[in-house]
Amino acid sequence: EAMREVVASGAGIGFISRAELGQDGRLAEIPFEAGRLLMPESVVSLRLRADVPVIRAFIRAAREAAAAGPPV
Repeated sequence: EAMREVVASGAGIGFISRAELGQDGRLAEIPFEAGRLLMPESVVSLRLRADVPVIRAFIRAAREAAAAGPPV
C-alpha cells in the first residue's frame, strides 16, 4: 500500500508483486521478467503466543525451509 501511494504521489516508479497491485486506476502496470526474482517475506507473531504449539511448529518449519535455500 505504501509503495502504491508513493508512486501515485508522483515520486517515480516502484516494484511490487502482481498480487499486491490491486485495482488502482492511478497506476499503470509494466510487467517485466528479469530471470529468477526472489521476494523475501517475513513471518510475525505476538511474543505472548510464541509458545502455542502450532505457531511454534510453523516458525520452526519456516526457519528450516529458509535454511534449505530457495527452491530450484
